[in-house]
Amino acid sequence: MTAVRNFRIRLKSSLISESLGRQTHATIFIANSNPPWKLFIISELKQLYVSNNYSLPDNKQLAKYFINRPEIDKKHQKKIMPFVMFSKDLLEKSGDIKSLHQHLSFNEYELLKTNQDYLRRILKIDQIDIQLIDHNQLDPSILPNLEDLSPGRPIIHYR
Repeated sequence: MTAVRNFRIRLKSSLISESLGRQTHATIFIANSNPPWKLFIISELKQLYVSNNYSLPDNKQLAKYFINRPEIDKKHQKKIMPFVMFSKDLLEKSGDIKSLHQHLSFNEYELLKTNQDYLRRILKIDQIDIQLIDHNQLDPSILPNLEDLSPGRPIIHYR
């Protein structure tokens, strides 16, 4: 499980950077859908794919297409092309436009909930809370990087 590896790395980095000693609690944030800026890109890529005879333009043309779009907040500008290239690669490998939907084939919330005891033991913490995030009701004051939350890529916060 890639998430557990990422949780361990985040725990080590938080211990080093914050010098607080042992972390005892954690909250795992998960999302059922992509953030709005990614949904916009996915939608546009689908339209470009169909209108371009079932292929996508090269990366230079895509970069020009997505740069400074009013639908994408300025703070996400650096993340646009990596996400576009990832999506383009996914589409080219599968050859199926449905691959852009990026829905999980499992219930991420239930999987993490079921494995809560294992996660507590492996991370050596006392309590783990799991919180489902809706991007439409996201409060950035909870944690600044929650805007990057996507299905299959949970974010953990230690305290």
